Amino acid sequence: MDEQMLDEVVPGTKASMGADVLEPMELDDGTELKVTDIVFECPHCGKSLAIDYRGAGLITSCTECAKPVEVPIPEGMDLSDLDQTPEGQELRILNLRRSLANAEARIAELEEHVSKLEGRRAVLEKTRAEAWH
Repeated sequence: MDEQMLDEVVPGTKASMGADVLEPMELDDGTELKVTDIVFECPHCGKSLAIDYRGAGLITSCTECAKPVEVPIPEGMDLSDLDQTPEGQELRILNLRRSLANAEARIAELEEHVSKLEGRRAVLEKTRAEAWH
């Protein structure tokens, strides 16, 4: 997708965590944290997470424990602040549809590959069993 509407959850910040928008800083992996990122902790495992402000109020998975985590809404921010024009929403829908089509095509490719591997495994198991006897 050309314009990602939501950045991935990023682990390991060097700042104290809260549901605040922070000044730019560098993450442990060298990635720069943007001013608009929301930094918070996973309530299940305590892992530090950061996500773009457009993810406020959404539910995502923790990168450490994989449990669902609700992204906090920073104080003073309202979800209506994220509303887009009808044209922007239409563009977003088109991009999401394109991404969905690409993902479905990739799933079909992977399922075909798995099927071929399973067939190959059956042949090898049969050959091994014959060789054993």
